[in-house]
Amino acid sequence: MLNGKQKRFLRGEGSLLKPIVAIGKEGLTLSLIKECEQQLAANELIKVRAQKNALQDVRELASETADMTKSELVGVVGRNFLLYRINPEKQQINLP
Repeated sequence: MLNGKQKRFLRGEGSLLKPIVAIGKEGLTLSLIKECEQQLAANELIKVRAQKNALQDVRELASETADMTKSELVGVVGRNFLLYRINPEKQQINLP
């Protein structure tokens, strides 16, 4: 579980990222969750974008994606949200 200071740090790091996963009108599909899993394993911190044609609310999508990928929801800004999951084998981000 991340504390406020750690979330602030990750939001700062995430502001520089480009969205690497996009959620469209199909919503959360199995292939989308697998892509998030792969990206989290490789990068620990990813930015996901909900397209305008996504049927669900961005916050709902963010929460469900975090639950399904067993990651932490760091923050939601506009149509983008950040997910974080530590990789115990190859830790890249040192949290404060």
